[in-house]
Amino acid sequence: PGTLVFRRTVTLPEAPDEAVIAIAADDNYALRINGKAAGSSGRRNSTMADFLDVKAHWKAGENLVEVTVANLPPVLGPLGNQSALILTPLRVQVSYSDPGAGDSHSAQIDWGDGTVTAGVVNPLTAIVSGSHKYAAPGTYTLTITLSDDDDGQDSLAVQVAVSNHIVIYLPVV
Repeated sequence: PGTLVFRRTVTLPEAPDEAVIAIAADDNYALRINGKAAGSSGRRNSTMADFLDVKAHWKAGENLVEVTVANLPPVLGPLGNQSALILTPLRVQVSYSDPGAGDSHSAQIDWGDGTVTAGVVNPLTAIVSGSHKYAAPGTYTLTITLSDDDDGQDSLAVQVAVSNHIVIYLPVV
C-alpha cells in the first residue's frame, strides 16, 4: 500500500508526567494524538529514530494514537540526452534511490519508436539499465519508469538522436 495508518487506543489512569514516543520510519510520517498533530517528518533514507516529547498530548482516560506513514516514491536520475546509430545497440543506465529500504523495484523502458521493454533493475548497485536497436534515423523520446512495490513510481524522459551515418569532421589544411 502507498499509505499505512496505525491506530491504537491507549487508556491511562491519569495524564503522564513524562511521555516520549520513538518512531523509526524511512518514509514520510505524521503522528496525531487525540486528533492533534504531535510530530511529522518528510525525510528520505533516514536510519535514525525520532524521539517525540508528547506529554502535552496525553490525557487521563482514552487516548487515540494515529501514525500515518506514506510511501515516498523512488527517484531516477540524472540521465542526459543520448545519441545512437541505426541498428547499433544503445545501452542506457541510470541510477535510482528509494527511501523504502525494503522496497523491491521493476522498470519499464519506452524507447519512443513503439518498443517497450522491461528494464533490468540491479538492487545492489541501484541502477536501471536496458539496450535497444533503432531501425530508422530520427529523434525519439526515451522514457524510463521505475516502480516500487508500494505503488510509488518515477519517470525520466530524454531525447535520443538516431542517425544512419557517422559524421567525421576533418580539419581544413
